[in-house]
Order: sequence, then C-alpha cells, then structure tokens
Amino acid sequence: MLQEQGAEFTQTFAYEKKGNSAVIRRCFSRDTKAVIPEEIDGLPVTEIGAYAFSAHLDEAVFQKELAEGKIRISRSVFGEKNLPVLDAKLEEVVFPLSVVRVGRYCFYNCDHLKKLSFGGGLKDWGSGVFTGCHHIRSICMAVSGDGSSMLKDMLDEIREELCVDYIELKNQGADRTTDPERPYRAPVTARLMFPEFYEEGVENTPARILETHVHGSGILYRNCFQGRKIDFYQYDNAFPHAMAQESGEFVLQLALWRLRYPKELSGRARECYLDFLKNHVREYAEFLTKSRRIEEIRWICRALEKEKKEPETAGGMALDCFLEAVTEWAGKKQYAEALSFVMDYRHAHHAPVKKRARLEL
Repeated sequence: MLQEQGAEFTQTFAYEKKGNSAVIRRCFSRDTKAVIPEEIDGLPVTEIGAYAFSAHLDEAVFQKELAEGKIRISRSVFGEKNLPVLDAKLEEVVFPLSVVRVGRYCFYNCDHLKKLSFGGGLKDWGSGVFTGCHHIRSICMAVSGDGSSMLKDMLDEIREELCVDYIELKNQGADRTTDPERPYRAPVTARLMFPEFYEEGVENTPARILETHVHGSGILYRNCFQGRKIDFYQYDNAFPHAMAQESGEFVLQLALWRLRYPKELSGRARECYLDFLKNHVREYAEFLTKSRRIEEIRWICRALEKEKKEPETAGGMALDCFLEAVTEWAGKKQYAEALSFVMDYRHAHHAPVKKRARLEL
C-alpha cells in the first residue's frame, strides 16, 4: 500500500508518462469527488486509463509497474494520497479540458457515480466505460468550435433519466487554467433532459420469435444528434412523445429549461413550450414551491409578464393564475420566501391580491 503523505493534499494521482503527456492510472483520495488536474509534474493530462476508477483493475500488475517505475505518483494542490477512489466511493468526476481519451471500463461498477464533467476536446471514448453505473443523473460538458462532443457515446450507455448542462466556451484553449473546474462554472447555454428508457424481451409464441419492445421516449431523445453534435430541432420535435410517455414533473422540467436556456430554439418550438407552460401554471406552482426553487418561480413570472399584453389575454390570465397558485402552495408548505416574493411582485406590478395565504405556525 502506498505511504500516507502530508495532510495539505486532498488527492494524489498515479500516472504513466506517455510521450509528452500523462495518463491517469489511479486516483487516491478521502473524498467522493475526483478532480483531475490539467497537468501533472509539468505533463499535460490527456488520457484516463482503463479501469482507472474500478476495483477490477489488476492490482498485482499495478503494483509491479509501480515498483518498476513505469507508474509514478504525483502530489498536487488538488490531491492527497490515501485510498483509491473507486466503486462504492466515487460520486463525481471532473475531467480537465486537456483530456482527449478515456479508456475502456474506466468506471466499471462505480454504481454511486452521479455526475461527470468533461470538455469538447474529448475524442475517444472506450468501450463499456459506464458498465455497472446506474445512478448517473447529471453531465456537464463545456464545448467550443462547432459544438461536437462525445455526449452521444455516453448516452448510448446511460439509459436512466439524465440532465445535461451544455456550456459554450468562446475559446476552449484560452479557458484552460490551473483550476480544472473553472470552465464548468461558466453560464449554462442549454439545459437538456433525457428521459429514461428500457427494453423488454417479449416472446411472440405462435411465431416462436423473441421481440424487443422499447418503453419510454428516452431512445428517441438519444438519437437527436447529427454526427457528434446535438440536433436541437430534433430534440424539440420529440416533445409530444415526452408528454405522452413521461412523468408530469419530468415534462414540466424539460419545457421550463428549454424556455429558460433557449439554445437554437425555433419560434415554433418556443410557442409549443410556452403554450404548455401557460396551460400548466398550477402544476408549475406546486412543483416549484414544493421543491423551493424561488429562482425559477421568479423566471416564470418574468416570462409570463412579457407575454401579457392585456389582462384578459392568455398570458395575463396565466400569470394571475400562477401567482395565485404559488400563494396557495407557499402557505401550505410554509415557504415564506415565495410568499413574500408574490406579495412584493403584486405590489410592484399593481396586481390585485386575489387570495392571501398565511404561514401556519
């Protein structure tokens, strides 16, 4: 076992020199999050090795290569050496923009992995990287240029419901810093929901044929690509299928995020999502109030206010209905911030208070 090092480090990396770059072979940490640095000992980190975060890595081979000097140990401001971050421990991984390749079965059986961040420079995605990973719920990708990425390859392995934050960088090279997480803190350009889907084998007894039935609209959304670029037009055209097959809260969130982050959103698609919002303002009020999401409550008010030409129009009636429903649910859930916002909003916009709610103490 590797020796314990100074407490000033939180993560340590075992790496292999490959030409003029470094390949991460193992990460040692006390944390459940691994942040891969852009450089190790002056070498750019361009690759994550096979089984890097999996307990299925051949430990005997690893120790032999370590003893021979083929694998080196690096300590940086990002790391302290303790136990390997793998399998049940790993929950989040951040790849720097410098990574161009991820080896096969990198996260094999990392079933607690929830989030991955990566850059558009990633070009080679190994086979079975997410095998045994069933709890990934969030991906953040920072891309530049034409927007190409390895997202399609990742989605082919993830069948569960997933949220993808799409960040456009003006210059991917210029955004590289000593902080690998900085590009992923840039403003979100698009936030996309991908539904869950599953396949079921059904026997056609008379014909003695096993047929595969696909359930859920997730497979349709995962095909909304042109090569390695997201096709936002196809994505928006799939919305009727989501409305017919997915849960109410999922569809509420999908439509709201497409309106709030309208990357390549056509006028027709915007009207479709906006009509859905207007027709479901009470559901939005309940959903957002229960989950205490005040920023999205404020955003819906601003969006409906823009649509409000006259009080009698659909936009005006939807706004009044939304404010009334938020007031009702804020009172029920003792959500003082939302209740205060609605009262201030009505006062600022000279809107009549149709219904008041009080917090029950």
